[in-house]
Amino acid sequence: MLVRVPSNTENFEVRDLKSASSSDFVESWRALSKNTLVPNPFWEPGFCLPAIEHLASEDVKLAVQNCGNSVVAIAPFTIERIGEVGPKVCRLWAHDYLPIGSPLVAQDCPGALIALLSDLNHKTNLPVLAPLLEAPITNHLKNNWDGYIKLISTDKRAAIVSNETAENYRKLYFSKQRRAGLDRRFRRLQEATSQIGDLSIEMAREPYSVAFELERFLNLEHVGWKGKAKTSLLSNKHDAEFIRTAVGEMSRRESTAIATLKAGDKLIASLILLVNGNSFYSWKTAFDESFSQYSPGVQLLARFADPIRSEGKPFRLDSCSSPDNTLANVLMNERLRATTLVLHNKPNSLQAQAAAHTLKTLMVARQTVKSILNGS
Repeated sequence: MLVRVPSNTENFEVRDLKSASSSDFVESWRALSKNTLVPNPFWEPGFCLPAIEHLASEDVKLAVQNCGNSVVAIAPFTIERIGEVGPKVCRLWAHDYLPIGSPLVAQDCPGALIALLSDLNHKTNLPVLAPLLEAPITNHLKNNWDGYIKLISTDKRAAIVSNETAENYRKLYFSKQRRAGLDRRFRRLQEATSQIGDLSIEMAREPYSVAFELERFLNLEHVGWKGKAKTSLLSNKHDAEFIRTAVGEMSRRESTAIATLKAGDKLIASLILLVNGNSFYSWKTAFDESFSQYSPGVQLLARFADPIRSEGKPFRLDSCSSPDNTLANVLMNERLRATTLVLHNKPNSLQAQAAAHTLKTLMVARQTVKSILNGS
């Protein structure tokens, strides 16, 4: 049964970090995250609250849409200025470790997304900047929004959405040359590590195992180029505190896993995944750079789910990568579309038009600079 959620401020509330962290509300939030139209583990309370606490440089609040006694939509947001002197917008929150910004919306309340964004615009009196994964609910929003709506950008990122076993998937979508190259490098990695121990791919799911493998991941990343460039998680105490807290919280809810490629006990590559049912989200990866000629990170990403996919059950892997990520684009045949919209309740809002124009101008400028730097 679909429930209609009228857009009015009586059903809408804004919560700060303290009130969003209350046990009663967290339980409602957690229930919504398990029953949402567009799964987004990055907005589950176990991930989102540590991100707000440790990463936010701005004032992050939670937009909440209610229907009776139920929470039917949630989205963190900030008030930001576009550029240094551009117009202000109400932006669904984004940070460096967030690849998906889609709000949580209850499965039986698709109209809650429109209500949430409309009430958010009414509450802040600012255009709403919303990054959304393409899905039926996004199309519902585009077709039923009565005010100003402007598409700013559309991106595609690599994914696997398949019922095929891993072996069949590679046969269907990888060329013979690509499969042979992947297998050849794996055999050479086995030979190179034969004196250390047998190669194995494992998946840590229990909280204790996840915590143990997380520390190994952090150390492996830190001794590589990211550590030298001071961009590793351990290079910033706030980032390190965030990931330890978030991964710990999510592991207690069976919402995270860490896949590892090992030679004996030696860690060769590690992949942190967020999990929602049969959907996996490839979040962070690290590998031992002394074995880089064998592409250990690629090997792990290509093979970690083989046991899960052995029975040909529905499987979904979101690469969480940028559209131009060569590795993900090679290994994954499907594409997920993400759009960024500017919204306002008033069809002719000058505020929204100014925000959309400024965003478009900045986007074109960045693309021009990128093309110049790439020599194209």
